[in-house]
Amino acid sequence: MAVLLGIASHLIWAQCGSGSETVYGSGSWIGYVYEGSNTFTTANFSGRIYESENFDSSFCGSADCDFATDACNVNANTFSVRYRMNQTYAAGVYGITIGGDDGVRLSLDGGSTYVISDYSNHSYRTTYDEIVLNGNYDLVLDYYEDGGDSRVSIDITFLGTHWGGRIGSDQMICAVAPFDPDAFTSQFPAQFSDGSTASYQWQSSSDNSTWSDISGATFATYDIPSGFAGTLTYYRRQATGGGNTVNTSSLSVYAQEQQGDETSYGSESWIGYVYAGGADNYTDYRGEVFESETFDEGFGGDNVISSTSGCDFQTENFTVRFKMQKNFDFGEYDFTVGGDDGYRLSIDGGATWIVDNYGYHGYATTTSAVQVLDGTYNLVLEYFEGGGQNRVTFDYNLIRPLPVSYLFFNAERVAAGVKLQWATVTEKNNDYFEVLKSTDGLKWKSLGQVDGNGTTNEKQDYQFVDYESSNAVYYQLNQVDYDGQSELSKFVFVGSNQQTGSLKVYPNPVIDHVDIEWSGRVVTEVLLMNLFGQEIYRGGVSGLDFSDLTRGVYMLKVSDLSGEERLSKLVKQ
Repeated sequence: MAVLLGIASHLIWAQCGSGSETVYGSGSWIGYVYEGSNTFTTANFSGRIYESENFDSSFCGSADCDFATDACNVNANTFSVRYRMNQTYAAGVYGITIGGDDGVRLSLDGGSTYVISDYSNHSYRTTYDEIVLNGNYDLVLDYYEDGGDSRVSIDITFLGTHWGGRIGSDQMICAVAPFDPDAFTSQFPAQFSDGSTASYQWQSSSDNSTWSDISGATFATYDIPSGFAGTLTYYRRQATGGGNTVNTSSLSVYAQEQQGDETSYGSESWIGYVYAGGADNYTDYRGEVFESETFDEGFGGDNVISSTSGCDFQTENFTVRFKMQKNFDFGEYDFTVGGDDGYRLSIDGGATWIVDNYGYHGYATTTSAVQVLDGTYNLVLEYFEGGGQNRVTFDYNLIRPLPVSYLFFNAERVAAGVKLQWATVTEKNNDYFEVLKSTDGLKWKSLGQVDGNGTTNEKQDYQFVDYESSNAVYYQLNQVDYDGQSELSKFVFVGSNQQTGSLKVYPNPVIDHVDIEWSGRVVTEVLLMNLFGQEIYRGGVSGLDFSDLTRGVYMLKVSDLSGEERLSKLVKQ
């Protein structure tokens, strides 16, 4: 890096950093700073910085700022530092961790070779090794930043004159017996400052205090034979060399057996199938939890170990699929689900979701109204926790019981007129049925009444004959309670004696406008589709202008007041 100097009318360039770039700090680091990424040439030398033996530096703390050296300020977006330190170490094993964002590497011989290296572009991460040191060393720590945040660190820790090394981590197994734990790895071998070769012996313990040798387990690694009992057991590796014996830290192995089939529904209460992992992770199954029909569950805490019928799980990141089969009386219901984080509710076994707030958020609730429920339903409530607090709740309320649950309502023309037949499977305070009739679906005439059966859960059959019906006509039932409240049924349609109920669409082929006639029916909706089933038009029967329609073949579906549908092919010229 150079600076521009003005002397009188003359301009000259001066090098910013000067002096030796190879002097080692004594027991601490001298850092030689260079402008540019992975560049250590004198032309780029900008100045010196100083650090203690173990340090963690983020320079000026952001991606685009300037930090000071003993000469010039340097922009932290792209630069390099070569740290040098001379240090004497007593004979022993040392744990050395270097970290960098981006590249970092460590040499013990003045930069000729590098014993630890992570020299590439990446976010901040650390690299660790265990090394025997004995004597005086010229340490070089190279670091470069190539855009973005900058950070470099080193930690050198004395582990002892003899060191047992490191083995794998704890194992908590959740599976179906027999259990087979993973083999224990040798992350770092045992080392002795006198250079002795280690001989190994694996040991086990039930209390992490009293240890017993494992027969035949005399290698750097060890694999427990299949058939592990599952009881909490501790393991460690013992090493002997040069008359000294050292041990690794212990690890624990614990196995639990999964319980539950993941598919059964609780009867009028919930079975919750728990999985380790966040949203939509239904692979690492742990076991069952059980909830009453309505519940408010916090799983014991924000980040704790919680139990199931099988394996334990961590409440920081998990998923539960609750299932309940429940019978609902005929009526309208509100369902309210809450959660921190995501939740969704289905009443058809998970095919569709009537509540869906399946994302990351604090505790929230959602209520969905269902118009009519009657009978047994398979409820599925899915919930996931992605960190922080966890809570899931479920409640429902009967908004309004419906007085009558119809099994069917039919109409057919007979010799005497039109016979109406209907049946109910449940009734509540049912006083009577009023039979209504219309030829256009707008104006209705009352034909008479049929007494109801009050309150009953048994099937009831009813009929009524309209002796004055020769035309096409709609019928409807108005069910009336003892207190005067009423509910209308669906429509049913009967064609006339003379009419066949045929559908006419003309002109066909069509140029611009089209007319639709459905004998004796009141057309309520028209749907035009292409041959791939894609919707082109949906609306009423009046003013059907298809002048802008592309030439081709289409399908026209019409619906009447009772919900019956007919299809017709339509050709556009």
